[in-house]
Amino acid sequence: MQKQKPYNYLKTILIILLVWNIIGILFFLQDVFLDPKILTENQLEFSSRFPFWIKIIYALAVFGGTIGTFGLIKRKSWSHSIVIVSMLAVIVQMYHSIFIANSLEFLGNSAAILPIIIIVLSIVLAWIAETYKRNNWFI
Repeated sequence: MQKQKPYNYLKTILIILLVWNIIGILFFLQDVFLDPKILTENQLEFSSRFPFWIKIIYALAVFGGTIGTFGLIKRKSWSHSIVIVSMLAVIVQMYHSIFIANSLEFLGNSAAILPIIIIVLSIVLAWIAETYKRNNWFI
């Protein structure tokens, strides 16, 4: 009996999400290697609201999302767990950004749009991983 393959539209969505996650890595690297000397006093104060542990969560979110998405494209079963961890990291990171670091106070209410998009896309990725698992599409 031949295994059923994932729908083509899911592979297309995964490729888009892979690019999205690679962009996330680029933003992470920019954030990590940003020279504090070029920041204003307000930007430095805002940056101080993000402790080292949240940078680790950020790294788990973007690198996990990228590796997990690549694994889903290749239909690898290990990708399911990585995608779930990445989604949880995204939720923790965005919760911290909005509610603990008060990014909305600093950046305004429109600053909630990108975190909401990021959370929704991470949930979509987790849903796809669950669909792969449920349908036994991993090889």
